[in-house]
Amino acid sequence: MKRTKLQHKVASGKIWKLVKTEQPWRPGEGEILIGTFLGFRSKSGSHGDYSVAVIRAGAEIWHASGTILISCLESVSTSTEVRIEFLGLTKTANGHSMKLFNVYTSEAG
Repeated sequence: MKRTKLQHKVASGKIWKLVKTEQPWRPGEGEILIGTFLGFRSKSGSHGDYSVAVIRAGAEIWHASGTILISCLESVSTSTEVRIEFLGLTKTANGHSMKLFNVYTSEAG
């Protein structure tokens, strides 16, 4: 028996919400991501394994990487609201590109 979209949503008297996979945050200079810090996850890339920060912003889940970002978020507890501002790229002493971020946490006030 084929169900309609509506039947899938209300089967068994429950409302079902689609779970989306996280997506990479690839900001332009000056872009801001505000959401809840969910923790870190390990990913594999062409240069080996690396950590990404996982952020829930509304219904979307994003992951973001960068040495400075990960370093800043290591002192932040999971479930904390964060505001991440991408400042752009800079060159390191050995000529590699590095992402620059400012990271803020919310405070009651």
